[in-house]
Amino acid sequence: MRAIDTNVVVRLIARDDARQAGFAEAFIEKGAWVSVLALAEATWVLATVYELNSKDLATAIEMLLNHRNLVLQESETVARSLELFEQSQPWVFPIA
Repeated sequence: MRAIDTNVVVRLIARDDARQAGFAEAFIEKGAWVSVLALAEATWVLATVYELNSKDLATAIEMLLNHRNLVLQESETVARSLELFEQSQPWVFPIA
């Protein structure tokens, strides 16, 4: 199984460039693994560069958890963390 980096995760979520999103989709078609580090970095990029709010970040992470072609490292921990994150609303993502 292939591992994907932050850039691919961001392209799958942001979809701001149809060509790059298509490449990302094609790359993960046969399955891909997402490390916790790539997920954390992608979350930071989406919050700071793309200015996604807390609700949209939670939706994006849930989409990744449920994606048929992706396996997230420590997926149970990510899912539980997402539950805690959603319960702690309103919460403002710190932007450096």
